[in-house]
Amino acid sequence: MPWGCVSTSLDGADLTFIGSGYQNSIDIAAECNENPIAASASLNFESNGFSDWFLPSQFELDLMYSENILDNHQYWASTESNESSSTAYVKNPNGTSTYWFKAASCFVHPIRAFGNWTYGCMDETACNYNNYANLADGSCTYPEQGYDCEGNITAEIGDIIEGGYLFYLDETGQHGLVAAMEDVGQFEWGCYGTDLSGAGGQVIGTGYQNTLDIEAGCSEIPIAAGEALAYASDGYDDWYLPSKDELEEIYNSIAQGSAEGNIGVFQNHLYWSSSEFNINGAWGFNFANNGGASADGKSNTFRVRAIRSF
Repeated sequence: MPWGCVSTSLDGADLTFIGSGYQNSIDIAAECNENPIAASASLNFESNGFSDWFLPSQFELDLMYSENILDNHQYWASTESNESSSTAYVKNPNGTSTYWFKAASCFVHPIRAFGNWTYGCMDETACNYNNYANLADGSCTYPEQGYDCEGNITAEIGDIIEGGYLFYLDETGQHGLVAAMEDVGQFEWGCYGTDLSGAGGQVIGTGYQNTLDIEAGCSEIPIAAGEALAYASDGYDDWYLPSKDELEEIYNSIAQGSAEGNIGVFQNHLYWSSSEFNINGAWGFNFANNGGASADGKSNTFRVRAIRSF
């Protein structure tokens, strides 16, 4: 039967060592709903009154071959290739090993554990690593991207965290700002000739209030602030339009002005900030021509990149 889920990389199913076949098998079964496949068939196998079988890992399968347990066939292991989502480990009849296409039909020989095994997390990079475990059971937990197991931020400027590119951290190192992974689009700032009270904040930390004040005082649609507030990405829906200084910080840290290059993939174009200049204008920032802020007419159409705080 096939290994299953060709071209799909299954999280956690690439363990190789003795004691990891069970975790591989349950990870495969949890993420791949094709049927029949090698892992699910092994987990559902019953023999001699036992129903706790699983598909062996790479080293478990190697050991089975060395002990002359396998017949003269090609057998699947539960170990997915870490180089290609289309292949998994097999043992050949002549004893050689290779990664083979998941869609191929290979033999399956389930195994089970018995005796004094300690179930637990065997991955040393996991938060709940168990030094005494000798049979991986799928219980490993990991920190969120950009954090350690204690919840401390480990991300650096330009890293992806909290749904976007990190471009600012405060002095505590526990609060910051991220820019969305893509532009929202191109829009007018809106309400030309109207003074929007409260929307003049320029410094870092004022973008959210500016955006709320624009939304409350300007009923025109679509406009930059309203589209930023309506934006949703990566499970987050609390985005807003950056202030003038927040937009400049983006340019200098993750865009064309950064020593690390244009990490955030910004266009060589003008972007709107949420900072009003006067009744007819607002602050924009040019991400081309060496950068620079300018007061531009609210009716101009510029690009919009939303941000959020954490």
